[in-house]
Amino acid sequence: MSKICPWLGLACAFLSWTDAQAQTIWRYQDLVERVVAAHPAVKSAAWSASQREAEWAAAQAAGPLQANGFAMPALGGSDAMYWEGQIDQSITPPGLARARAAASVALAELGRAAQASASQAARLEVERLVLEWSGADARCGFWSENLDQTESLLQWFSLRAAAGEARAMDAQAAQLQMRRADHEYQVALLDRAEALSALRWLSGDAALTVEAVVLPPLEIPNDNFAEVLANRMAKDARLSVLSADSAMATRSAAMVAKSLLPRPTLGINVQGVPGEVFGGPVVGAVWPIAGARHAQEAARVAAEASAWQLQSQRRALEMEGERVWAKYTTRLAHHKEWSAQIESDRALTANAVELLQQGILDMPTFYILWQAELEGNLELQACRQDILWLRAQLLLDASDSQTSEQ
Repeated sequence: MSKICPWLGLACAFLSWTDAQAQTIWRYQDLVERVVAAHPAVKSAAWSASQREAEWAAAQAAGPLQANGFAMPALGGSDAMYWEGQIDQSITPPGLARARAAASVALAELGRAAQASASQAARLEVERLVLEWSGADARCGFWSENLDQTESLLQWFSLRAAAGEARAMDAQAAQLQMRRADHEYQVALLDRAEALSALRWLSGDAALTVEAVVLPPLEIPNDNFAEVLANRMAKDARLSVLSADSAMATRSAAMVAKSLLPRPTLGINVQGVPGEVFGGPVVGAVWPIAGARHAQEAARVAAEASAWQLQSQRRALEMEGERVWAKYTTRLAHHKEWSAQIESDRALTANAVELLQQGILDMPTFYILWQAELEGNLELQACRQDILWLRAQLLLDASDSQTSEQ
């Protein structure tokens, strides 16, 4: 046993290490779903839907029992009292019952659509935060490399200036560049920490750790805009909410029309004088005439307004999809162009460092080349983040099994 235990300990340590790695190196889709599952807006939408359905059920229940009674002195001023009491219960006609049932189904569909809309909005919010974290992390790595390079140049120029082989101004310029790189690095660190803090709050997990995120590919598998737009329209939960709301308004209008028709009532009437009691069943009717026309008109206008909002939102989403697609394709082409150029820019800067140290290249020219490479790299990172965000808006909650580090 003494020979086996050390191996078991190593195996447990390895499993613990791999488990920790699995919790810190996230696949983009997994991290998003992890946070969305506990998002407060999703929970709130579920509670709101349950509350609306409970309130609707209470409001549409059968009419309450009505009890009426009074007493009055008998004619002639005698002590005999005449009294009467009656209890009535309205009966829901089959047509009204069916209209209420249809409206209840529509309300449940509206509640599910509202929850889906809240989940989709939460997902986009989380995807934006994950991309902000990833972008800040990329900037941290980029400025860390530049900080190392500026520190090396500063040391080199300081030694050369002390030996009288370089100008003190060149060392000061290198120091300024190093301070800039350090400032940008610190800003990127803060941005990354802020994004992680927001993800922790939304997930309800203060110990959530993110060391790296494996991002999805930049390209959308289907580059046919008509199909992408059709899929996006089908998945857009905002449109589903308005569609369910329009159906609810239509069925509510039908229910209002049914509720304004006469409804039968069934009750018991008991009356009498001291020593004698008379009673028996009573059949009647309730006809809510007052305000009937206005109630029907209000329900009709609400249904028409809801249908108009649905059509208006559909047109707005089509225009939004066209705008996002145009920007996505433009940024994707820009990214491909800059990606092909950035490697040559890096090689040029590396060669410029050697020429600078050999005294062949002057400092102002070197910083012009270096600044061009810096701006190119930062633009490439910003372009990549824009593309992924536009991609998320085009695909909405579509899952993608293919992932690759970008």
